[in-house]
Amino acid sequence: MTKHTYIRTVIITLILCGVIGTGIAAYLFFQNHEPATATANIEFTFDGASDSLAPNGMRFNPEEIRSEANLQNALASAGLEGKYTPEQLYASLTVSGVYPEDFLDQVKHFRSLLDFQSSSGNTLSNYHPSLFRVVLNNTFDPAISSASQSALLEAIMTAYSASFAGKAGFTLDTAFYDELFAGTNLDFIQQLEFIDREIEDLVLYAQEMAELSPDLKIDGHGFDDIALRFQNLSGSLVAQLKSNLQVNALAKKPQRLLNQYEFTLQHLLVQLEVQKQHLENLDKLIASFERNGTIYLTTDTSNTVLNGNSSYTYDMLVKFRNEQAEKISDTSSQAAVYQKWINDLSRNKQDENSDGVTDLPSLDDVAEGTEAVEGISDSQIAAFQLQVDAIHDTLNQIVADFKALLTAFNEQNINPGTVAVSAVKYKAPSLVSASFVMKAIKTSIPVCALGIIFCLIILLPKMKQRFLH
Repeated sequence: MTKHTYIRTVIITLILCGVIGTGIAAYLFFQNHEPATATANIEFTFDGASDSLAPNGMRFNPEEIRSEANLQNALASAGLEGKYTPEQLYASLTVSGVYPEDFLDQVKHFRSLLDFQSSSGNTLSNYHPSLFRVVLNNTFDPAISSASQSALLEAIMTAYSASFAGKAGFTLDTAFYDELFAGTNLDFIQQLEFIDREIEDLVLYAQEMAELSPDLKIDGHGFDDIALRFQNLSGSLVAQLKSNLQVNALAKKPQRLLNQYEFTLQHLLVQLEVQKQHLENLDKLIASFERNGTIYLTTDTSNTVLNGNSSYTYDMLVKFRNEQAEKISDTSSQAAVYQKWINDLSRNKQDENSDGVTDLPSLDDVAEGTEAVEGISDSQIAAFQLQVDAIHDTLNQIVADFKALLTAFNEQNINPGTVAVSAVKYKAPSLVSASFVMKAIKTSIPVCALGIIFCLIILLPKMKQRFLH
């Protein structure tokens, strides 16, 4: 054999070894390859995102991307409800926070290596990332195309973005208000009282939003204007209608309302008697304090001596006495109001004193009751309903403007600039991928080494024999 023949034999052997090594690498690669992945990032940049707080102050968790409701919505929008299930996608979907590149380096800089190893888990758990990576692994359908897998992940991210905007922003549900105006079992005056309470809640809501975003305006009007309009509605139309109802004794079922008023009045009168007894006891304590200098508070289980020389004790007794007197005054006023309403409903006004103050009835007087009121005419009820409808229309207009401001606020804080979803990147195992090339090289090197050894063992003796001859 010539020299060139030896060289050609070695080259051919190495090529064959390389081919064999590549074939082995390809077999192993496709036998145990990683699944194809579609990856997208979502980043939150609004105020509070670094603390996992949504614009409305509620805590959020991007792990909800994997929730059954979100996956179901994504499948519906992609037209794949019958092909895949949320359970399949849940197992194939991962959501992980992306930490800043220098985050761990900074932690290590301030901690010893040993201390870092033991506490890095706690450190990471205390950090709230604002960037998250979402990966959809193809472990649910080997036949799905790259375009379909990418489109499915896009549908998942779109469904979550829409859901997040609905949950993270400020909303206003008016269903309850509509029910109050729809004609409930409540009587007229009770219906207006509930409406008034709801308007009070709306005023507080609008005032809170005004503090949160004082500069947000639509056509020159902001949240503070909404609060003022609600207050005017409650203080004018609602208050006037309530007054007319009470003066004119208008009710759906007068006798039922009369019974409710009498029950409330009885409760107030019992409460008034208890309060008066407490006031009398306080007056006795104060008198005892002033005469003897020592006060004894005796109960079934204890006997307490108060130092009569203490000015603090005396001041507290006087304070309690004044507070109790105020309670009695408030209860008396409420009882007088209910007695007036009972009189209006019963058409049986009590005689008034010369000073114009109505005498409070005794419990026996209330127990006697009053005669049932004659039915209210249809025309009065129709007139009342027109006024209620006017309040409803006004409330609807204010609520609509309130909702428009809330929507504008949400759009300022939750938009593609503050909740940004990146383009989907698809990655699948292939013979031209970097991972396969590295695997082929690692597999071919030892095979080629065996080929070289084979050449040395087989060809070296022949080369030696030729050169000796």
